Amino acid sequence: MRQMPHRPLVPLDLLTRSDDVEQLLRFFQALEEEIVAATADAVRTIPQANVPSAKQARGTLRRHFMERAVRAAGARTALEVGTSWTTPATWSYPTVRIGAFTLVLGLVFSRYNGAPRQLRTRSSYVKTLCARNAPLDPQGALFEPAAGAVSTLIPDGAFGGLIVSEHNAATPEIPSFVGLWVPSTDLKQRYHSYSFEQIMGYLREKIAGMKKPVRKAVQRKLPKLRKKPAPKK
Repeated sequence: MRQMPHRPLVPLDLLTRSDDVEQLLRFFQALEEEIVAATADAVRTIPQANVPSAKQARGTLRRHFMERAVRAAGARTALEVGTSWTTPATWSYPTVRIGAFTLVLGLVFSRYNGAPRQLRTRSSYVKTLCARNAPLDPQGALFEPAAGAVSTLIPDGAFGGLIVSEHNAATPEIPSFVGLWVPSTDLKQRYHSYSFEQIMGYLREKIAGMKKPVRKAVQRKLPKLRKKPAPKK
């Protein structure tokens, strides 16, 4: 648990507040690779999805492969991936705790080309996961905090986020978007979203800043005063 100052919350700061930033970079690199491979594997397994039953089967298989992708990325980078169950316990799903976020899988879609992405998931377990996301509402930054506001303690894994991909009908073997989605508490709004490329770029900048050499203070030599020779007697 870390103490955070009372200021607008930046999700990427909260996500990457780990002591091992390089491990996070390796994880997101591996996760992107595994999700792209999972999407291609689903199409390869069910190449024709022009009837509703085949389309549904491919979607179910893609979800299964994506769950394997999350676990594979965790195994490749030594980042722990947990398992949670729905209530009642009908099926399980992978969870990843990174910084102040607990992440699960989800899907996003666009109603037409160029339309804003929307979260497809409406499951009760995702609502429970995101129940404390209100402080991440970007509209909250429009209101000034009360004077002398008390600093907030944000436990690890407190906020809910989703590892999402978007299906591309034109090229079904390659997702049109993979990234992080931070929804509102009712899942109807998008508070924040970042592609994996944005997250990895942020992490690379953070690593570069940590490795930046510190300039040593120049020690100036003080001039030595020459003593006058003693007068001859």
